[in-house]
Amino acid sequence: MKNVLQVTYWTVGGFEGRLPIRDALQAAKSCGFQGLELAFGAGVLGPDTTQAACAQIRRDAEELEMPLCTMVSGNYWSCPLSSADPAQRRAALDFTRRYIEVAHALGIRTILVIPGAVDVGWDPSVPVTPYQQVWDLATASLRELLPVAADHDVTLALENVWNKFLLGPIEFRTFIDQFASPYIGCYFDVGSSVRGLRPSM
Repeated sequence: MKNVLQVTYWTVGGFEGRLPIRDALQAAKSCGFQGLELAFGAGVLGPDTTQAACAQIRRDAEELEMPLCTMVSGNYWSCPLSSADPAQRRAALDFTRRYIEVAHALGIRTILVIPGAVDVGWDPSVPVTPYQQVWDLATASLRELLPVAADHDVTLALENVWNKFLLGPIEFRTFIDQFASPYIGCYFDVGSSVRGLRPSM
């Protein structure tokens, strides 16, 4: 497997997602990166993105020799797969299905998915959910999504980022192993492994 030195779209295009993808690809390349990690959910790339738009993004990436390997999303903070609210959880499932479909259309094989959150420290409007309930609801949501991921050949790479869930390596491994699927893995971020680090929002 070849490693690709890439930068996330958020670094060059901002969290609002207003910078056209081609411009973001060119900016990343001019900084010496070999690829661009796209960001899904807001701005120029989201659930309404068409097949034609995906095809153009792929053409631009190929022309600029900037492979598209992974994609991230920040939507799970406000709409978690572990929500105790059935309507919100259904919205998170619908969003993730579309996330998978767009990744497939872009030729991206791995997407970052935050499986659940006990709380969101910077957003008190998101209710606290007990750890065991997060485990159970996130497990149920991911089991529902696995067939979609398999059909589209997209791996759901789980990240434990500032969510007070799956804090240790053994519990993280146990959570992943219960699915016995090559379409669920781990998205390891060194910064997220340091307790107390979180974005200032």
